[in-house]
Amino acid sequence: MSAERTQKALRLAESLIDCPEAEWLTELERAAPGDPELHELVVGILRSSGQVLDPPDDNTLRSLVGRVLADAGPADDVDLSAAIEGIPEWYEVDRLVGRGGSSVVFRARDRRSGEWVAIKLFRVADQGDLAPRARREIRIGTQLDHPGIVPVLQAGEAGRYSFLVMPYFEGGTLRDRLDASGPLPIATAVSITLRAAEALMYAHRRGVVHRDVKPENFLMQGDRPSLTDFGIAHEFEVDVNTFRTAPGQVIGTVSYMSPERAAGGKDDPRSDLYSLGCVFHEMVTGEPPFLGATPQSVRSKHLTDPLDSPPRPRPTVPPGIVAILDRLLAESIADRFTDAEAVVEALQSID
Repeated sequence: MSAERTQKALRLAESLIDCPEAEWLTELERAAPGDPELHELVVGILRSSGQVLDPPDDNTLRSLVGRVLADAGPADDVDLSAAIEGIPEWYEVDRLVGRGGSSVVFRARDRRSGEWVAIKLFRVADQGDLAPRARREIRIGTQLDHPGIVPVLQAGEAGRYSFLVMPYFEGGTLRDRLDASGPLPIATAVSITLRAAEALMYAHRRGVVHRDVKPENFLMQGDRPSLTDFGIAHEFEVDVNTFRTAPGQVIGTVSYMSPERAAGGKDDPRSDLYSLGCVFHEMVTGEPPFLGATPQSVRSKHLTDPLDSPPRPRPTVPPGIVAILDRLLAESIADRFTDAEAVVEALQSID
C-alpha cells in the first residue's frame, strides 16, 4: 500500500468518526467512488478503533489505530502506518483482517508470486512480555515445517514493530466454521482432529508445547486445519522447569485449558492433548466440555467437575469417539494418552 493511499484511508476514517455505522458505506462511496477495497480498509479501521476508544477522542486515526495494537502507553507514541510502510516493498498491503491484544493482521499480495499472504504485526517497543512473545512466535514458527502447522514465510522488523508473513487462509478459522454451522459431521470432526494431532505430534517431538490449542488457532483450508499462534508456546527440552509459569500465573484460554494449567502448575505435551480433546468435543457436540457464567467458573469446572460421558449435548456420539474423548479429557495427566502419536493411532483405528 502506498503512503498516499494509507494517508487517504486514515483521513477518511477520521472524517467518519462521528458518522453512524449504517451510513459509512454511503459516505465512502461519495468520497471515494468505485474503490471497495479502500472502503473495506476504512471500515476495518473504524471498527477496530471504536472498540478501543468509545467515544473516540480528538486524536488522529493514526494514533487510534496504534492503540488497537498497543493497549498500554500514550496513543501518540504509536505509528502503525509507518510500520506498514516498513514492510518489504514486494508486499502490497490490502486490508485489515484481524486483531488481538498484542497484534494486528493485514492481508497483502506478494507482488512476486501474485499470492495472498497474511502479515502479522507485533509492537515490540512496549515493556512487559509482549516482545518475548512476538520473538518466540517468530522463532518457533520459522523452525517448524509441517503441513498441519502454518508456516512463517518471512519475518523482520518494521519501525517499532516485528512482523511475520504467513500464507493467507480464505477459509477463516475453525471458530468461524463452528459459529456458522454448529456441530460438524462426525467424520469431518475426526479428520480435523487427526490432522491436528499429527501437527502436535510433530511439534512435541521437536520440544515445543503449544499451550493454547483452541478453534481460533486453527486456520482452515476446506476441512484441513493448520495450527497457528505459537506465541505462548514453551520449548520444553531446553529446561524442564520451563513448564512452570510464574506463581499464580495462568496462560491460555479457559474453555480449552487443562486442569494442571488452570491450577497454574506444571504442564507437559499431554496438556495440549487435553485442549485438543476440548476442541474435538466442541466439534462433535457444538459445545466445549465445560460451560460457565464466568471464566473463573469454567476454570473451576476443569479442575473439579466430572465429564459427561456420553456427551450430554449429543448422546448419539459413537462409543469409539466417546472413548477417545474420555482419555483426552481425563483430569489426571497419567490417565490420558501417553503422547500425540497414541492419539493419532486411536483416531486412525476408528471404523
